Amino acid sequence: MSIEVPEIDLIAEAASIMSLTSSPASSISSGVEYPKAPETAPEPPSSITTYQEYVQSSEIQSLVEAGQLFAVYPKSDCKHLEAHVSPVPNGDWLDKKCCFCSEPVENWTCLKCYSVFCGRHVNGHMLEHNIITGHQLSLSHYDISVWCYGCDSYIDNPRLYCAKNELHKHKFGIEMPFTYGSLSLENASTSQAL
Repeated sequence: MSIEVPEIDLIAEAASIMSLTSSPASSISSGVEYPKAPETAPEPPSSITTYQEYVQSSEIQSLVEAGQLFAVYPKSDCKHLEAHVSPVPNGDWLDKKCCFCSEPVENWTCLKCYSVFCGRHVNGHMLEHNIITGHQLSLSHYDISVWCYGCDSYIDNPRLYCAKNELHKHKFGIEMPFTYGSLSLENASTSQAL
């Protein structure tokens, strides 16, 4: 028994979908109405000195509660930091592709051995690296966030500044802002042991 499949012009179909979604007045109905996003994020009050304080501020919380913003709250402490963050090597890890599949996008660097692997949404080689080696912390080349597999959470801690700053300088050509309040940059940069 054979099933007849109608021939579809994929390019025409894609163009049709694009024309439906390109106009702000029209959209493909999903049954979900999304709230209008704020024009700009509120400026942090001068009393706020860290990223953690900013995302927990009343201004940000009101946007989250109104459904206008989704905020990720990274942990500031992680029991894996001491054993799983090695000193930052020279910059040769910054341009590498995934060690297994050579994928150039959505890559993560292991902060223990500085090997580069693709993320879960590509081929999942960083997760495999974690399972095989037990190395817990990885740095996203996309958004410069750090994920801890052991804590199952994003982590933001001054010990991570050196690696994050190297990647930031490589991507944007400038130093990453130091967002750890009164803690000195020298402590984060030189000792990595806070």
